[in-house]
Amino acid sequence: MIRSVVGRVATVAATALMVGGGAAVGSGTASADLVEVMVVKHFGDISVTRIADQTGHGPAYVRPGETITITNEFQVNEGPDRLLTRITDHSPDGLEYVPGSARLSIQHGYTYPWEHVPVTPELGPGTVTMSAAPGTGWTMTPADTVHFRATYRVPDAAQDGSRPASGVTFDVAGQEQSTEWNPSSLPIVVGERPDPSAGSGSADRINSGSAALIG
Repeated sequence: MIRSVVGRVATVAATALMVGGGAAVGSGTASADLVEVMVVKHFGDISVTRIADQTGHGPAYVRPGETITITNEFQVNEGPDRLLTRITDHSPDGLEYVPGSARLSIQHGYTYPWEHVPVTPELGPGTVTMSAAPGTGWTMTPADTVHFRATYRVPDAAQDGSRPASGVTFDVAGQEQSTEWNPSSLPIVVGERPDPSAGSGSADRINSGSAALIG
């Protein structure tokens, strides 16, 4: 996951990085140049990164009628390869899944384009799931990252200032139980981004500037 995050930092103009339930890392104030906000959590030798993309006026803040894309990235930090068999994205509370937006891809090193894996999503109440065929899965290695993304729309009647929780659950071959990170600490706020001229970053703002890698 270090390779994945460092590569992202090199290509993103400004990124706020959160690890687990920690605070955003960066400098400066909220900016429309900001294009991503992410949280990272480690489950043994597997790293999971959740990313919110909202390319209109910055990440995390999304207005009624707009869409936001949530990406889950899975990678082995070290040790043997692992096989993902099922991924469930728990949509932000109250947001609506955009039909046809779910996509599963594998990034091999720094290669582009990524390998698209054709999988039909299973839709449930507030969930979007990708399942591998029995006996198969998607390989995670220190060099290969599995990406699962889906896009959600904020209803027109969504409450301004609400903070919809979201999360992810995944299964790994050889493990009897699913691993759940729900809710995650990915910050999403319904409404307008605060005016950066009003003051410096606070708990209600996602800072822009140079991202830092923790842990």
